[in-house]
Amino acid sequence: MSVIVAPVARRICGLDVPAVRLPFLPASVNEAWRSVAAALRRPDETLALGDEEFAALVSLLENQLALPLFVRALGESALWAEAGEERGAALERRCRPYILASALTIKEVGNVVSALVATGLHPVVLKGPALALRFYAEPYLRPFSDLDLLFTDRAEAERAHAVLKAAGYVLQEQARGGDPWLWSRHLPEVKHPRRLLHVECHGGLAFPPRDRRHARERVLVAELDQLDFGGCRAHVLAPEASVINAFAHAFVRHAGEPLRLTVLLDADAVIRKEGVSFRWERLTGLAAEAGFARATAMGLEACGELLGVSIPDTVAAWCRNVLAGGRVRSRVHGLQRVRSAGHLSGILHADTPGGALSMLFFSTFPTRAFMRWRYPEKARLPLVMLYPYRWAVQGRKATSLASVLIRSVFRHLRPGPKGNH
Repeated sequence: MSVIVAPVARRICGLDVPAVRLPFLPASVNEAWRSVAAALRRPDETLALGDEEFAALVSLLENQLALPLFVRALGESALWAEAGEERGAALERRCRPYILASALTIKEVGNVVSALVATGLHPVVLKGPALALRFYAEPYLRPFSDLDLLFTDRAEAERAHAVLKAAGYVLQEQARGGDPWLWSRHLPEVKHPRRLLHVECHGGLAFPPRDRRHARERVLVAELDQLDFGGCRAHVLAPEASVINAFAHAFVRHAGEPLRLTVLLDADAVIRKEGVSFRWERLTGLAAEAGFARATAMGLEACGELLGVSIPDTVAAWCRNVLAGGRVRSRVHGLQRVRSAGHLSGILHADTPGGALSMLFFSTFPTRAFMRWRYPEKARLPLVMLYPYRWAVQGRKATSLASVLIRSVFRHLRPGPKGNH
């Protein structure tokens, strides 16, 4: 990534977007986001790039799923002709697959939602499809390959999973063992062999349903809207909850993993489309109640710095208060270093002691099917040797997680501002 990003960032960043470094993001993500944000806000500036740098920028935009937005911004700036015949034709060719894929995936979303609603189920359509249809000028401007369906009743999620498998959707992952709702927000992902979308039946948003933190996040589904999907109306999150969920998904659920600018672009699209109807006080209240105040403050700060989203003064002050003292950011840095330790930390938040013991057991001794799915590169290794390999990997993660938690405790014991949690 850095080989592609560095020359582009030097040429683009700072032209219109402040060369800020968001302290809660890795350096590589900062570089990528700054470059893409600058290209989207000032597409005319990219025309001065040489062929090699422009090609690098286009690759970066594709990596960040922002190429359709860039091409549209370039067209709307009346500078399409200046892009040159060769570059313009190349950009149009690169956008065609997005338009085709969007038409196919939107149709599949409608088919899946209609099939589930017809059986008496009540899915809440999350993220990509709901955002693309509701807040973007054209659905293809928000590419997605997953269909995340939330069910407030876990039994409904299990019924939906069975309906999809009966319709020809096949498992794309294996369960560790035990109650799947201890481990995951969703049941094992399924996909139809002749279709594009990966479908997940969720019981939780950022946390598994049997994680104690899930009780707080349920406030995000207390108020739902409805949206038409191929002639069938289904529930979607309210605009404010959609923004919070996007930030929680990026900065809580996937903290430390490679992040795309999509999370900020989604928030920007929602806020701009809602305009004066967007309820900022509702946003901050919901974020605090759901336990996602930090993630929301980080996301809003990034949106303001990189995309120029206009944040009301009262909300900006709330963000500064939540992130006050630097302790939140230091803790986020630490958690990012414990990448993929989410299941281990989840043991500490299991809803019952029995649940925690079950998670500990199946983390140590997962099913054979899971082991072969999880470590395909070790296919030739006998299972009797594969388990010790897993124990060594999990041991390293547990050690890293323990060190982060211990440092976090000591930081909170030191005097100083702690911010609003």
